[in-house]
This record gives sequence, structure tokens and C-alpha cells, in this order.
Amino acid sequence: MTDTTKALADFTTALAAATTEEAAFDALCVLTKATVGAQLFTVMTSDTDAMVARRAYTDDAANYPTSGEKPIELNRWFDPV
Repeated sequence: MTDTTKALADFTTALAAATTEEAAFDALCVLTKATVGAQLFTVMTSDTDAMVARRAYTDDAANYPTSGEKPIELNRWFDPV
């Protein structure tokens, strides 16, 4: 089992210092990679009125840019998401 004490303390400090949405997501990205592990970290938003999803944050903008949107498809994948 991973000791998350330092990662959580670092996250708390970084989040308290964050002055932008991106800085807050950066802190969450670092926490996630330190505790859960991830090769890619993105945050998506969904607008169910317009039926589109948008990437609000990415740690790999070259391959997964935050521009653009995708149509939301109401299927089995969307239910748990």
C-alpha cells in the first residue's frame, strides 16, 4: 500500500497556493499520478443541454488539446461516467 501522506500534504499546499484553475488541476494531476498512477491526466466537462463534452485540462496538450468539443453519446459508457 502506498503511503499518501506526503502526496496529500503537497497537494494541500499546492491547492492553497493555486490562483488559477490550471494550477488547481496541476496540483490534482500531481496527486493522482503520485497515488493512483496515470500516464495521461485530463479533466472533461459535459454540457448535457448542448450534448457536448469538452476537455478542460490536460497534462499532454500536444496530443490531447483542450480546444474543441465532442458530441455526447448516451450509451453504456456514459452511464457510469
